[in-house]
Amino acid sequence: MKKPANGHLSLKEISDKLKLELSLLRFYEKIYSSSLPARIDAGDRLVYPAESIEIFKTIHQLKSKQLSEEDIKRQLASLPHEEKKAREKTLARIITVTSGKGGVGKSNISLNLAIALRLLDKKVMLVDGDLGLANLHLLAGVKAERTLETLIRMDLSLVDIITSGPLGIAMIAGASGIAEMANLPDYKRNYLLKQLEQLEHIADYIIIDTSSGVSPAVLDFIRVADDVIIITTPDLTSLADAYGLIKACVQQKIGSRFGIFTNQVRNLSQAAAIYQRLTNCSQQFLNLPLSNLGYMYRDHSIERAVRNRRPFILEPGKNRVSFCIKQLAELLNHDDFDISARKTPAFRRLQNLLNETTDDGRLSEVL
Repeated sequence: MKKPANGHLSLKEISDKLKLELSLLRFYEKIYSSSLPARIDAGDRLVYPAESIEIFKTIHQLKSKQLSEEDIKRQLASLPHEEKKAREKTLARIITVTSGKGGVGKSNISLNLAIALRLLDKKVMLVDGDLGLANLHLLAGVKAERTLETLIRMDLSLVDIITSGPLGIAMIAGASGIAEMANLPDYKRNYLLKQLEQLEHIADYIIIDTSSGVSPAVLDFIRVADDVIIITTPDLTSLADAYGLIKACVQQKIGSRFGIFTNQVRNLSQAAAIYQRLTNCSQQFLNLPLSNLGYMYRDHSIERAVRNRRPFILEPGKNRVSFCIKQLAELLNHDDFDISARKTPAFRRLQNLLNETTDDGRLSEVL
């Protein structure tokens, strides 16, 4: 039997936990569907959020009191806050980590940020959006037997390709050999986007690590993001390419929030100068404000972690780069962003957008 996504249970599993007949829960499911959370497609079955156990338990207790159907529905409508929360769960917050230039440490930052958010007790899904040269699983020290390419080729469910990463983060490995998929049929493209949409109902955070540059695929992963973290370094070409990426996003009328995270700096003053230079140019020429999301030092512990195939945030002992990443996670987790304002899943919006365009090669790059 296939395992459902983390934190979700089938009706049979809820039945086993509550020690109630499955047929009884099916009856409750039919009569009180409006009081239950939406189910998620886990491939071979539909699953409920784990919090649904309490709602089914409450329904059974109310039925045992032999109350009228009106009274039961009235009491279910006034469930305590935590039970209401199970029914009203907001969509995941999507953070795309990208860069104009390669070699700036983007994948390392994505991986360790995902773990830092997990340390804050958040459910995190890490997606390798580098569809040509995927390497996140190597940095994480995990073996990815199935990838996004496998999902497409074998018509699998998303749950079939999720790999368990360090500290319990969920990972989806990127694909390779995309050139062979240049003529992907529309139904395959739509299938992939519908699968990715499910992530927004399961996780608290979705971190997408893109390839570098301004390819259509990169821009589309930026388009679905609530927040975009642009990684740059003190290198002049890195700064120029970061500005070029920001400019391309403005020209594409992408409405995500943009922030700068500066890597490989010597000290705080160097990081501040780099951010100020980029934000001044962006504000003056593009009329786009940029957030300062922090910085990370150039440190030998990063090279050591890569060699050991172990995220540096999990290395024994204290290191200053781990402190920088944890600061970034705290900043993202405690800002004033209101995800509840976004009612439509981002991947559905992207699907609608792509369906409105002609296939000029752009769609094949997205996949």
